[in-house]
Amino acid sequence: MKKLLIISVIFIISSCTKKIDLTGDWKADILVINNSEEKKNPFSSITYFKADNYVIYFNKIYRYELEEDSIAFYNSENPTEIKYKMGIDLVDDNNIIFYYSREVVDSTNSTIYIPYHSKWKRLK
Repeated sequence: MKKLLIISVIFIISSCTKKIDLTGDWKADILVINNSEEKKNPFSSITYFKADNYVIYFNKIYRYELEEDSIAFYNSENPTEIKYKMGIDLVDDNNIIFYYSREVVDSTNSTIYIPYHSKWKRLK
């Protein structure tokens, strides 16, 4: 009985962890600014995720790493330098959401952070 319980727990844990496969071509569908303003088709460029953990993001090559609920883009020439780090949500196999914030200096020289999220669709 104990062995059956252990096998069941291992099966449940392994079935709950879903590997995110980003390989392919992606296009931003919607950009949401400050959780209110929504723009359709905000970017003209396509993002290409390759199987060797490289990505072409806004016409520049980066190495990427996935960590649970975030993705980091590293400078391809300096592998320890992080260029971007964003939250990532896998909606389904063909839709993802990136979460990030933009640092803006207002007229009083105060720094404010504006939350953004962009919804991406896999191109077929």
